[in-house]
Amino acid sequence: MGAIHSRQELADFMLRRLGAPVINIEVDVEHIEDSITLAIQQYHETHFDGITRDYLVHKLSGTVLTVTDATGFTAGGTVEFSDYSNLNFPILTRAKIADVQGNQITINRQIGHDKFQLNQTVTNSNTPYSATITDIVLGDIDNGWIACGDNIVGVTKILNITSVLGSSDYMFNLQYQIMRTELEALTKAGASMYWQTMNYLGHLDFIMKKEKNYTFNRRMNRLYLEINWQSDVKVGDIVAAEVYKAIDEEEFKEVYDDIWLKKYATALLKKQWGSNIKKYSGMQLPGGLTYNGQTIYDEAVKECDDLETEAIYSSSPLDFMCG
Repeated sequence: MGAIHSRQELADFMLRRLGAPVINIEVDVEHIEDSITLAIQQYHETHFDGITRDYLVHKLSGTVLTVTDATGFTAGGTVEFSDYSNLNFPILTRAKIADVQGNQITINRQIGHDKFQLNQTVTNSNTPYSATITDIVLGDIDNGWIACGDNIVGVTKILNITSVLGSSDYMFNLQYQIMRTELEALTKAGASMYWQTMNYLGHLDFIMKKEKNYTFNRRMNRLYLEINWQSDVKVGDIVAAEVYKAIDEEEFKEVYDDIWLKKYATALLKKQWGSNIKKYSGMQLPGGLTYNGQTIYDEAVKECDDLETEAIYSSSPLDFMCG
C-alpha cells in the first residue's frame, strides 16, 4: 500500500482497516464522507500539523457609489448628500473621494448622521454638479472590518498598518516631526551614531505606533480593527496580520496520509458502523453467530477519545486566543 493522496484512497484505506472486503462493513458512502470531513475538521481544530503560521496582507477598499453620471466628480474632492430644509444639520452625509472610474466613485469613510442611500441625489461640494446613486457596495473602511478566508483559524498580531517614516502626509504628521527633530540632533557623527539613531527611531516608531488591538472570530470570518477608521487609514492602505491558517488538504495532498488522521477517520467510521448495527444486538445469524454492535461502538468511542487526547496534548502551544 503506497501513500494516500485523496479522499477516495483514504476511504478505501478506512474500509480495509475495518475488515473489508472480508467483512461487510454496514455503512453508506455518505457515512464514509462524513467521517472523513469530521476527521479533517478535528485535524484542523486540534492537531499541530493541521495549521501553519502565515501572513494576511490586505489592501483596504472603499465604498463604491455607482451614479448616473460621475463626470463632475474628481479624486480628492468631497461627495455629499444635503437637506437644506434641516437648517441645523443641512449636510447629512459626506465623504472624501479616493478615485473615480467611469460612473463609479470610490470614497473613504462616510461622515454624518446617515449613510448614503440608493436613489439619493449627491453633489460635489466644490461645484453645483449632482448625480443620483444607483448602486452602493460597502468597502472595508465603512464596514469597519476586513473579510478573512474561512481557512484562517487565529490571528496573533496586527503589524503596523503604515510606518511613520513612510507617511505621505509627513509635513502635518506630529510623529514624523518628532522623529525629524531627533534625527537632526543625533546624526552628527559616523556610522555607529547612525546605527544608534536608527534603532532609537525604530523604538520611537514602536512607542507611537503601538500594535493595534483587534477582535477576530473564525466563525464570522471577520477581522475587526480597533482603530479610528476615519483618520487612521484611507483607501488603498495595506494591513498586514500574522495569522494561523488551516492546511488545505486538496493543495497539500500529504494531509490525507497523516497517520493520526488515518487512525481518527477510521475510528469515526468504526463508531458509525457500531451505531448502525447495535440495534441488532442479540439477533442470531445463520450458524449461531450474533450481532454485537455495542462492543464495536464502545471500542470506537475509546479510540476516538484517545486520539483526541493525543492531538491536544502532543500539540505545540500556540500564543493566540480564538473567539
